[in-house]
Amino acid sequence: MQRAQRNSLRLLQWMMAASLALPIALFAIAATISYTSTKDIADREIARTLDVAHEHALKVFETIDRSLAELNEVVRGLPDETIRTREPALHRRLKRLTDSLPQLKSAWIFGADGKALVNSLASPPPELSFTDRDYFYAHIDQSIGTFIGMPLTPRPPYRGARFFGMSRRRDSDDGTFIGVIQASVLPEYFESFYARIGSDPGSFFAMGRADGAVLAHFPRLDHDLRLDPGGPVGQQIAAQPERGLMTVAWPSDGIERRIGYRRVAEYPIYVSAGLETSAIRARWFATMGQHLVFGIPATALLFLLLAFAFRRTQHLQAEAAARREAEDALKHSQRLEALGQLTGGVAHDFNNLLTVIRASVDLLNRPHLTEERRQRYITAIADAVARAAKLTSQLLAFARRQTLKPEVFDVGQRMQSLHDMLATLLGPAIEIVTRLPAEPCLVNADAGQFETALINMATNARDAMQGKGRIVFEVA
Repeated sequence: MQRAQRNSLRLLQWMMAASLALPIALFAIAATISYTSTKDIADREIARTLDVAHEHALKVFETIDRSLAELNEVVRGLPDETIRTREPALHRRLKRLTDSLPQLKSAWIFGADGKALVNSLASPPPELSFTDRDYFYAHIDQSIGTFIGMPLTPRPPYRGARFFGMSRRRDSDDGTFIGVIQASVLPEYFESFYARIGSDPGSFFAMGRADGAVLAHFPRLDHDLRLDPGGPVGQQIAAQPERGLMTVAWPSDGIERRIGYRRVAEYPIYVSAGLETSAIRARWFATMGQHLVFGIPATALLFLLLAFAFRRTQHLQAEAAARREAEDALKHSQRLEALGQLTGGVAHDFNNLLTVIRASVDLLNRPHLTEERRQRYITAIADAVARAAKLTSQLLAFARRQTLKPEVFDVGQRMQSLHDMLATLLGPAIEIVTRLPAEPCLVNADAGQFETALINMATNARDAMQGKGRIVFEVA
C-alpha cells in the first residue's frame, strides 16, 4: 500500500517535471526552427530589395551614360571657340537635361585646359579650372570610357549638395584629348530612394565603387567612407565579385548586418542591401513572444494543477495513514482486550482444574479410603489433566505455535467443545447460538487451525457488533 502511494506521488512529481521540461524542450525546438525560418525570410527579403536597388541604379547610370553620349555627339568636332559661341543654346540644352533628371545636380562641357565651356548652372560659366577634379584628370592620358568619381563638395561660387562625377572623354578626329563631358550626380537621390524602399527597422543600403569608395549610404553618413579592400567586405567581394551574401560588422558604425551585394552590369559599381542582425532577431523574438503569450500561462496552469494534485494527494495519503494508524491502534486495543478476557477466562478455567486436582489429591491423602473412592478421585484428577491439556492445545493453536496435524473430526462436536472458550472470549453481553445437524459433519483439517479460525470470526463479529448482540454458528 505504502509502495503504491509512493509510486503515485513519484508519478505526479515526474508529471510536474515533464509539464515544465516538455514545453521548454518543444519551445527550444520551435525557437530553433523559427530562427532558421526568420533568417531565410530575411535573406529572401534582402535579395528582393537588392534586386530593386540594382535595377534602379542600373537605369540611372544607363540614362546618364546615354545622355553624356548624346552630348558628346552634339559637340563632336567643334572647336572650343565654336562651343563658346553657341554657349547660350548649349546652356539651355544642359538645363533641360538636368531639370528632366532629378538624379543630376548639373551637367558640364570642359575644354582641354579644365575650364568650363558650358554648364547648366550659369551662363556664361565662371573662369575656373577643374583640372584637379578626378572626373577630369582621369581622362587626360587615355580613353577609359565612362568614369564614375568620388563624392565631392561644390567649388565656390557653386554651392549646394555634394555630388560625384560621371564623365566621358572628348576626343578630336585624330584621337587627341580636347576635354571632358561631365554630369554631377546627387548621392542624396539614391539615399532618398533607399529611405522609401527601406522602411523596415534596421534596413541598410549602400552604393560604392569597386575600389571601396562609398557613393551613397542609408542610413545617411556625415563623412566620407572608403572600405578597406583587405577587410571582410573587400575579401568577400574579391571571392565573389558578381554578387554575394554575408554577415559582417559594417565599418562605418560597427553594427553587425546581414548584407547582400551585386555588381551593376559593366559599371565598376556595387549596390548593397541588408538588415541589422538585431532587427532579424527582434522579428524572431516577436514571433516567439506570440507563442509565449499562450504557452507560459498554459504551462503555468498545468504545472499549478499538477502541484495542487500532488499536495492534495499528499494530504489524502497522510489522512489515510493517520486513519490506518488509528484503526490499527483500535484493533490492537481490541486484541489486547480480547486477550485479557481470554487470559482471564483461561486463568479461571485453570484455577477450577487446579482446584479439582488439589481437592482430589487432598482426598487421596486421607487414610482409610475405599478402593472405589480412590479410583473416583484418580479419575477426577485424570479428567482435569485431560481438560487442562485440551485447553493448552487450544491456546497453542490460537497462538499458532502448534505444528499443523490434519485429522478427521466432526465439526459439530468441535464447535460444542469451543462453546465455553468462545463465551469467555466474547463476554457475557454476546449470546452464542449453535445450530448443529442431526448427522455428523466430518472434515479433514487441523483442529487447532479450525478452532483459531472460529475464534477469529467470533472476535471480528464481536468488534462489528460493538461488544453486544447475538452470534449464530450453523453447521450445514
